[in-house]
Amino acid sequence: MSQQDPVSPAAVGRLAALGGLGFAVASIAGDLVIGPFPRPATPASQLVPFYAAHHAQVLAGGMLLGLGGVLFVPFGLAVWARIRQAPGSHKAASIRSRPGTWYPSSGNNSFSKMS
Repeated sequence: MSQQDPVSPAAVGRLAALGGLGFAVASIAGDLVIGPFPRPATPASQLVPFYAAHHAQVLAGGMLLGLGGVLFVPFGLAVWARIRQAPGSHKAASIRSRPGTWYPSSGNNSFSKMS
């Protein structure tokens, strides 16, 4: 059984750049496609006609925002991999690689080290 080589730092950098750029472009495009929303205090009687008239825009914008969320995953994974590959960051990377292990603690709250 052969052991696979770890992912090269150059590949991680490309993945982070593409994922981050794709996330940013899809998010901005989604916001622009949706357009201005009614104010939070808008009565429901005015919301129904708005969504009836703009349902295609809201759907397309929502799909673009969803795509942005999907593209954020490889960006986050690439950043995580870059942190793990950084020299001298083994302790920090091991703490970050176990989500839910450490919580901030002070004398006044119930957060503490979880094992």
